[in-house]
Amino acid sequence: MGDATSQLGLTRRGLLKGTALLSAGLIGGVWTAAKITDGSAEARLPDSVLGAAEQQMLYIQANAILDDVLPAQAQERAQWLDAVVRNCALGVLVLTPRLQRETLELLSALTHAPLRFVVIGQWAGWQDQSVEQTQSRLQRLAHSDNATHRIVYRALRDLVIGAYYSDRRSWQGIGYDGPVVDLNNG
Repeated sequence: MGDATSQLGLTRRGLLKGTALLSAGLIGGVWTAAKITDGSAEARLPDSVLGAAEQQMLYIQANAILDDVLPAQAQERAQWLDAVVRNCALGVLVLTPRLQRETLELLSALTHAPLRFVVIGQWAGWQDQSVEQTQSRLQRLAHSDNATHRIVYRALRDLVIGAYYSDRRSWQGIGYDGPVVDLNNG
């Protein structure tokens, strides 16, 4: 080390020790802040490719995206949302391995405050967001100048909408009688 560091009383060991302590403190602080921000989610679907936090986030996104088409009654709405989240998980499983990995990485990033902040600029967790706040965030993503924001919006929207309309019960609401040739019945 040079003369300046020795005049300050710094040694290589002391510098390394200080850097290690600072790094540990920073990592611990970010982890603590993320836990406080995101809380802890309970798995809605056991044995799912989606973790509890991803399931909770998709439940909240689906509630906002499908707000106008879901039943207003709370219990019936919750059943629909559980079905949509289950269908989202099934939808991920039919993707190619590369797309599965990328989709799961995106969903995971949206459930951790530091990563969510980097990806879409939102630190606050989803669980405390109202439907209107979530819809507002989604609209900002959809109309953002940032291409990544628009991609995130499209990925969430397409996953949720696809999961909803893949459920035959949704077809009645749009007057769709089903496919001409139904390979699932017969």
